[in-house]
Amino acid sequence: LLNQTETHAAPLDHLIGYEHFKGDLWGLFESDYKAGVFNGLNVAKFGATSDDWQTPAFPTLNAVTTQSQSSGGTLTDSHTTQSTYGNTLIVAVVVHESSADPSGVTEAGNALALFASVNNGARNVSIWWRAAPTAGAQDVVASGLSGESAMAVYDLFHCPQTSPFRTAGTATGTGTSASSTPTSVYGDFVVGGLAVQSNVTVTPGGGQTEDMDVHVSGDLVSSASHERGTDASTTTTHSYSWSGSSVFASVAAAIKGTGVVTYTEANAEGVRGFGMTVHKGSMFVIGSYGVEETAYRIFS
Repeated sequence: LLNQTETHAAPLDHLIGYEHFKGDLWGLFESDYKAGVFNGLNVAKFGATSDDWQTPAFPTLNAVTTQSQSSGGTLTDSHTTQSTYGNTLIVAVVVHESSADPSGVTEAGNALALFASVNNGARNVSIWWRAAPTAGAQDVVASGLSGESAMAVYDLFHCPQTSPFRTAGTATGTGTSASSTPTSVYGDFVVGGLAVQSNVTVTPGGGQTEDMDVHVSGDLVSSASHERGTDASTTTTHSYSWSGSSVFASVAAAIKGTGVVTYTEANAEGVRGFGMTVHKGSMFVIGSYGVEETAYRIFS
């Protein structure tokens, strides 16, 4: 018999059903009913031991690397991409002394797509992505840079291979802090970049992990960080602060996960999982939410 110990990671709470799918055993879980939290249904794979249900398939970071330069032209970072399910490469590029996006970003010669960008005068920040990047040590190259630049390269897995992002958030201005609110749900991987026109010490907001803090040419700062989407919210506040008023530009975006369904009902009513089934190469889940259970949904 398979069992789940009390040491499992939230939100694996109540096992509703299970199915064998593509060589693995998958379980359907309901999260606990809790006021003020977006309740969810989660699909998780059984692991290698007798009491090991893996955590839901949230976007997971393999590695992040950074690179910078004090002149324009081309910026290259050697990044080793892992071969894991749902791999996606995310690149945050910061360019100073220019309002233009890079002319392109490639990985192993393959083009990345521009998802979002923002500029404020001569400060530009952009986020690029590519699904199923080439595994192994590869060059990530940003081209057409008009000034000092830096970039952070994120290698994630458990990401949708089409349309992995939700709506981006941006912030521009002059001041001592920057705050953007990208659309997100619980468990999303939120990544953002910041350009500041001053030689200051940048502090990421609470819950954020700093991935890049580069002082280009001594008086220009390029930063990047990541965090998890929060529980009872449809957005995540992605922020930075520093001392001394300075021109800034910032952009952040949330990457979705796979195998996680989060209902946008923040109440104590909870959600219901009714079952899961496999049909013609896909796995389907049916669920509902609310006291009267009038909102039924099917996910695959």
